[in-house]
Order: sequence, then C-alpha cells, then structure tokens
Amino acid sequence: MKGNAEELIYNTKISCESMVDDLNMWKNELRNRHEGLLSRVRWLDSICYLFMGSTSIYFIFLFSSWIFSFFNGLVTSLPVG
Repeated sequence: MKGNAEELIYNTKISCESMVDDLNMWKNELRNRHEGLLSRVRWLDSICYLFMGSTSIYFIFLFSSWIFSFFNGLVTSLPVG
C-alpha cells in the first residue's frame, strides 16, 4: 500500500511539473504575441496622431481663412466717408 501511495505522489508531482512547464510555454507564447500586437498598435497610434495633427492644422488654417474673409468682408462693406 505504501508503494502505491509513493508512486501516486511521484506521478502527481511529474504531472504537475509537466502542467507548469506547459503553462510557462503558453505564457511565453502569449507574451510574444502581446508584444507583437503592442508594436502594431504603437505603429497605428503614430499614424493616427500624425493624421490628427495634420487635420487639426488643416482646420486651423481653414478657420483662420474664414475669419480673415469675414473681417475682410466687414472692412470692405464699411462706407468710406
């Protein structure tokens, strides 16, 4: 009976060590995938920030041209007198 219990404990220990090794392997694989996805997300973020920056500059120029044309229209419509 004692031999069977020791064998069961040994087999359980080997099985647990195997599961821990498998979990560590999966963890490393997930970490590698996560780092790959993070690099892609950073690349997309930089493109989005570049696009947002260029569009905000465009809208600043557009808005300033509207203001300029508005005040230009006011000045030219004033009676000269």
